[in-house]
Amino acid sequence: MRCDIKVFIICVVLLIMFNKTLPAQKTKNTGYFNNTDISWIKGVGSVKRYTIFVTNDESNWAIVTVNGIKHKSSVFGIGAGYEQWANSYTIPAFLRYQLFIKDIKPSIFEYIDAGYAFGSAKKDPEEKGRFIFSIGLGTNIKIDKGTHISLAFFYKLQHLLVESYNGDYTTNYNFIGLKVGVAFY
Repeated sequence: MRCDIKVFIICVVLLIMFNKTLPAQKTKNTGYFNNTDISWIKGVGSVKRYTIFVTNDESNWAIVTVNGIKHKSSVFGIGAGYEQWANSYTIPAFLRYQLFIKDIKPSIFEYIDAGYAFGSAKKDPEEKGRFIFSIGLGTNIKIDKGTHISLAFFYKLQHLLVESYNGDYTTNYNFIGLKVGVAFY
């Protein structure tokens, strides 16, 4: 557990250091976008274990950053992060499309992420990360010019390859979660 806290603190410090607004890249309708957040993720539903299904009781946390271009009410970006599971971790890498629903204060947005999670659990059976998909709804509350507090609720699907001496199979983990972070645009 002590190692997990050190990794978490190092990730937070590094992401804060590397996230700055780039005003030189802004035009009237287009500009740089960054969103960095910490997520709490809770498993829902059931997970396939060999030929039976068991309750998904995973409770994970993640730190993720997305960098991209905001054009009018849309954001196109690329994201990466670190997700801590009970006995392992994954490194998600994904593309994001985000749409601001209305130009009101605070702003409301919806997003879709799709990508791949690298990593595996060193146990038997060994679970290896694969395709990820996430969809969410949130709000950005302006705290300063170009700086916003971000809050979002989301659903996430994590597809895994399970390798075991009894044979390989794939399974899906379903999660719901809450993200809190900072957005720059």
